[in-house]
Amino acid sequence: MRANEITGLVTEADIQKATNEINALPANKTNSLTWESKGPDNYGGRTRALLIDKDNSAHLYAGSVGGGIFKSINGGATWNHIGDPTHNQSIVSMTQTPSGDIYVGTGELFQGYGGGGATSSPQFMGKGVLKSTDRGNTWTELSTTLGWSTVPRIEADPTDPTGNTVYAATNTGFKKSTDGGLTWTGLFGGNIWDRYSVYLANGVVFTSGRVGVEKFIP
Repeated sequence: MRANEITGLVTEADIQKATNEINALPANKTNSLTWESKGPDNYGGRTRALLIDKDNSAHLYAGSVGGGIFKSINGGATWNHIGDPTHNQSIVSMTQTPSGDIYVGTGELFQGYGGGGATSSPQFMGKGVLKSTDRGNTWTELSTTLGWSTVPRIEADPTDPTGNTVYAATNTGFKKSTDGGLTWTGLFGGNIWDRYSVYLANGVVFTSGRVGVEKFIP
């Protein structure tokens, strides 16, 4: 993968050239952007998911792998926990439909697939997909997804105004729902490593994983 695209070889000269190009980059590689921590910073768990409400950019949703779901209505100045404590608290993915519904995937990708270890962070098993139809005030566990231990990526179809079409990468395969999560169809099987991410653009679905990048039109 690092070979010279013309010669197909990895040579010392190519390595030195690449090193020189990297060293020549400016010290500030962020184009003078400044970053400010916005929290929530008083709860345990890594933040794996972030969603900006489609109708109000000051309304933010954050998902922690150990602390559940948080919401800010002032651009991140303050946060409130809005998840149901009786539901799974390992939040790893979020999406919002054109109709405003929010879907949340639970369970870290590496749970049961070689993650963890003496020097790594613990991985938390999930329990399917959560759904809210009222901007996070209440949540429902989708019963047809409760057997999914990891949902590293979930995406709503932006071309479906009803908000019923949703795609999910899960440990049981790549899934699609056309009825708001009541039922799911397996588009692809295989291991979670095969397809653990999904992106939608202009009516086209892209998946990525061990099988590389795939493109299909539903």
